[in-house]
Formats: sequence, structure tokens, C-alpha cells
Amino acid sequence: MSYVKKHLSFIAALILSLIVVYCCAVPASADMGPKPSIELHLENPPDGEYYVDILYEGARGYCFLDEKECAERGLNYEMVQVLKNFDLNGQRPRFGGANSGDNTINKPAAVYEFTYDVPSRFRIILVTEDLRTIVSPEIEPYSYNSVITFDIAKMGTDKEKHAVREEMGRTVRKTVKVFLVTLAITLFIEWIVFLCHKISFEPQHNALVFFLVNLLTQIMLYITLIIAYQAEISFFRSMFVIEIVIIIVEVALLRRFLKDVDKTRVGSATVTANIVSALLSLPVWFVIEFAKLLH
Repeated sequence: MSYVKKHLSFIAALILSLIVVYCCAVPASADMGPKPSIELHLENPPDGEYYVDILYEGARGYCFLDEKECAERGLNYEMVQVLKNFDLNGQRPRFGGANSGDNTINKPAAVYEFTYDVPSRFRIILVTEDLRTIVSPEIEPYSYNSVITFDIAKMGTDKEKHAVREEMGRTVRKTVKVFLVTLAITLFIEWIVFLCHKISFEPQHNALVFFLVNLLTQIMLYITLIIAYQAEISFFRSMFVIEIVIIIVEVALLRRFLKDVDKTRVGSATVTANIVSALLSLPVWFVIEFAKLLH
């Protein structure tokens, strides 16, 4: 019976965590942490329709849009072809990235969001209705979750090298927001798992220790991901390594500082919480792989 209860607790924690994560505005799942992202704003864009993407070297998505499908989606086939065939010294359009099943053509919008497979060095490209290409100077963002503004009016002038800028104030606000949401989700998920393992947060000392340990590991996670991003280390490779480190650190600290608890149960709960975190990403990858099979 205890074996069944243990697994029912795990399933209950997973279901509740899924509900919380997928109802949140910021895509994060416990210790999986924030994804690298670019929030792009355009100033003085061209008139009419235009398509937007980022250029970089390395793994990317592939555009499967043919003339018939472009017609069905209301896309300009010639503009799509210009974007698809563009190559600037090995830098090519992203088309959703290598880990995305999305072949989105980014049309005029107030803001553009890029996440997963986000490069640490890139350019911005626009394809206009008259089949011109506008390519920005190269930019290397300082932040893991950067907010970028591209002023197209500066292209072709003596201010061209300043056409792209990183909005540090907005970048910091976005980074703090993502961090706080991620921390809140982490605390909630691990709290559920610990309750399922019947670990008490009394005395209040235990609740404080629980919060501080999770805060520490979230900071560790974020710093590691920023370093890996700047060093152009694969997001998923760095995530795998830091997850193992986080489990070891959390188990050691919680077993050491939590009072009046079963040390074995604490270790089991901590490992379970991190497994739940990892499992939360599976629905996304099922959808992506299924989309790839369709092609």
C-alpha cells in the first residue's frame, strides 16, 4: 500500500505542477529555468508587408513552404524564397530554430519573440514587398533574455553601426520578471512534492531553509546558463549538467539544515521534485517531434 501511495503522490505532484506551469504567462518549468530569448522591437519599419527573422551560424530550422502552401497561408512566395535562400557568410535565417516544429514567417508586429536555439551573436533580416533585404549590423547581447531594438531608418547612414541596440533597462526588468516567476514555480512544485512525501515545514526554520536553498540553486542555474550562453554551449547540454549539480547541492543542504525530518525522505523528495521538473518538458517535445514527422 505504501508503494502505491508513493507513486500516487508522484503523479499528483506532476499533474498539479503541469496545471500551474501551463497556466503561467512566462514559459518556465521548475528547475528547468528560463530559456534564452530575444525580444525584438522595430523602429521605422518599411511600408507594406515584410518578413522578419534573425541570421546566425549553426543549427536552424528549415522552411518547407512551397508555392501552394504559401498561397494557402496568405504568404508571398517570392518573399519567402528570398528569405529561404539568403546567406551572409554562413549566417542564414533561423526559421524557428533546430528544435522547433514551427516554420513561422514573422510578419509586421509590435514585438517579435525568439526562444530556444537563440544564438549569442546574430543579425536581423527584413525582406520587403519589393524583394529588398535589410540586414542589421551584428549584435552580441549582454543578457540571457535580451530586449533588442532595430532602427531601420539608420541603415545606410553614418549612424548605421548604432542601428541595433540592447535596451538594458527593459532587459533587466524582463530578466528579473522571468527569474521571479521561475523561482515561484520552483518553490510551488517542490513544496507539493515535499508535502506528498510528508515532510513538515515546522518549525518555521525549515520553511526559511527551504526557501533559501531554492533561491541559491535558482541563482546558480541562471548564472550557469548565462555563462553557457555566452560561451555558445548547447542549452540542453548545459541544462543536463547543472540539473545534476542542483540535485546534489539541494540534497546536501536540505539534509544538513532541515530539522526534525527523515533525511532519507528529504533526499527522495528532492530527487522527485527535479524529475517532475524534467518531465514537464515532455509534452512540448512530443508536439515538436510529431510536427517533424509530418514533414
